[in-house]
Amino acid sequence: MGTGLPVTGAILITGGGSGIGAACAAEFLRRGRRVVIVGRTAARLEETARALGSPDRVLALPGDAGDEAFARRAFTAARKRFGSVDVLVNNAALLVKKSFLKTTAAEWDAVMRTNLRAPFLFSRELLRAPGRVIVNIGSLGGVQGTEKFPGLTAYTVSKFGLSGLTAALAVEARPLGVAVFCVAPGAVDTAMLRKAAPGLKAGAVPADIALVVAGLADLGAPELLSGAIIPLDTNR
Repeated sequence: MGTGLPVTGAILITGGGSGIGAACAAEFLRRGRRVVIVGRTAARLEETARALGSPDRVLALPGDAGDEAFARRAFTAARKRFGSVDVLVNNAALLVKKSFLKTTAAEWDAVMRTNLRAPFLFSRELLRAPGRVIVNIGSLGGVQGTEKFPGLTAYTVSKFGLSGLTAALAVEARPLGVAVFCVAPGAVDTAMLRKAAPGLKAGAVPADIALVVAGLADLGAPELLSGAIIPLDTNR
């Protein structure tokens, strides 16, 4: 295991029921950590928790990550079960593939709620009883100078926002001893991508991204790199 974290704390992962979130949970468990997985769909979350095994080291909390009261409850439950939350992985995401003119205001708001409001709420809770590391799962689409695809305007804007949140939050989190990163992959083979953009080929699987996330969390002195946006060119 890395030297950056005490083994007693937990890793809280939003969108932990599938895809990158579930892969992160599995990787952290492999490294001897305790994990809290948060997800909107209770049945999927419970199925993932069973598949992960290690019931003494896994806590599943169904709920809407964009809900302020739920964010507070999730951290309260996590700290009650495991004592502290050392790492937050803001992974929950919503992708709506529609042209800009056909995107409804409700769809736009739903994307921003999941992709930006939720990281704000969960990051704020982590900082109130400071942990050690926040890792935001962004997108290559939210990195300046990279290829953009039609029909993903709301998603792209939200990921640019997440990159901005990472940079700004790193400044405020540094005095608290908390490092903030954004891992920005391109296409990753997840159910969300296959459903929303079936023609977009993925050059990575969720486990690949989980290795990067866990590696960042395990850095001995992560504050030296805090605020970094880490692009991963996984498009092919």
